[in-house]
Amino acid sequence: MKKGTRLVFSFFIFLFFFFILVGFHYGFFLVFVNGDFLTLKRIKVSGNRFVSKENVLKIAKIEEEESLLTIDLLKSSKLLKQNPFIEDVEILRRLPDELLIKIKEKNLLVNFYFGGKYFILDKNGFVLTNGYYPSIPILEVNYSVNFEGNRIK
Repeated sequence: MKKGTRLVFSFFIFLFFFFILVGFHYGFFLVFVNGDFLTLKRIKVSGNRFVSKENVLKIAKIEEEESLLTIDLLKSSKLLKQNPFIEDVEILRRLPDELLIKIKEKNLLVNFYFGGKYFILDKNGFVLTNGYYPSIPILEVNYSVNFEGNRIK
């Protein structure tokens, strides 16, 4: 074969394999991402005591029936860690159709009653939120309390 003919032949071989590769990836996208194969059907949330499963999914912006491959686990984890009750989160995919969300919540210590309002405190004295949670004890004080940011000193 001549050098020019060999170059044209090599170019067409390259194009042939290139289009096969692109077609394979596009087919993979259609079957696995848009298809029913990797569709989220089960979501298991563990370690949550104060934050309900529904709130976890709402905060993380995760919905059933979406593709497991399109869920941004890092973004969902960051969103959940912004919740004042959540200390740490681990989100795992279990193929073909399950998502596991493992939550470590902060240790709630007491309902702190001060100035006519309830505040929920964690074990380090940080105010997590205003409000009352019925399964933890109430601490009522009748003296002045110093707040530094969202912490009681």
